[in-house]
Amino acid sequence: MKISELLKIKPELDIDLESTISDSKPLNESLKLKYVELKESDCSKKQLSLINKTFSIDALSFASVELLGFKPFRPLNLTILVKNYETNEELYCEINNITVMGDPQLINFSGVTDESKRGNSILFSKGFDISNRSVFGSSAGQGLTLDLYNSHESKIKVEIILTGWEIKSEHLGQVIFTNTNKILFSKIKCAKNSVTKQIVQSGRYSALKSNYLQINSFNHNDKSLANLEILDISVAKKSQIYSLEEDNSLSSNFFSSLKQVNFDVFGYSKSKELIITFKNTNDYDIENYITILGEHANDDLIGQK
Repeated sequence: MKISELLKIKPELDIDLESTISDSKPLNESLKLKYVELKESDCSKKQLSLINKTFSIDALSFASVELLGFKPFRPLNLTILVKNYETNEELYCEINNITVMGDPQLINFSGVTDESKRGNSILFSKGFDISNRSVFGSSAGQGLTLDLYNSHESKIKVEIILTGWEIKSEHLGQVIFTNTNKILFSKIKCAKNSVTKQIVQSGRYSALKSNYLQINSFNHNDKSLANLEILDISVAKKSQIYSLEEDNSLSSNFFSSLKQVNFDVFGYSKSKELIITFKNTNDYDIENYITILGEHANDDLIGQK
């Protein structure tokens, strides 16, 4: 399968845009202090605005791009399209961090310096709801900033399309009160002909309940699509896969687009993480990206549904 074919797969995630205006109480009640309620009068769905930015990133290079509105702007949907600069072949780039006014919008936000915390742009290739991210502004330093990395040995062209609403200035920097579809990224290199355990930790400030899982695996050498065998998925040392018989495995390509899951709540500290065990039967190393969409939860729920 080529990357262009992968991008055509429809994820199971079904966003109800009507619900993005209403509030949704987090499982961790203490996190309510971070959120504000949005009234219908604060912005209008009939006045959607669009921000578009196109730029290039040299081979094996970083880029930091800031999106600004004409007025304070509440984002709704983010699309990231990546192509080879010369051939227009559909590719991907790594996402190291997303911030608003310096405030992280991802659960793990150290991807610039920690490669294991990076994700990829495939999540955003068809547009992804980010209405539960911070309101950003119109001046330099107030915007929505994406820190990206081109892991390919060729120049890429990136197009970012962001839709949303202009909003009252008092909401600048605020997060609209919703706890759904928080994004967690994880990356690891799976050595050829070996078994690798990919450890995924929740944020430092709360546990996480997984709702959706996506796994994208690529040949380390030429970045073509690859496949791993999933031997086990566990939370706090308890297996989350109950249908696998001995010596059987599940293909990572099953999760090449978002699939709904119902794993136990997992945490940050050792023995409380989410661990996925992969077997690489290929004669080349594989770069493996995990994307989890979930919601914050109390630590005392770790190991429970």
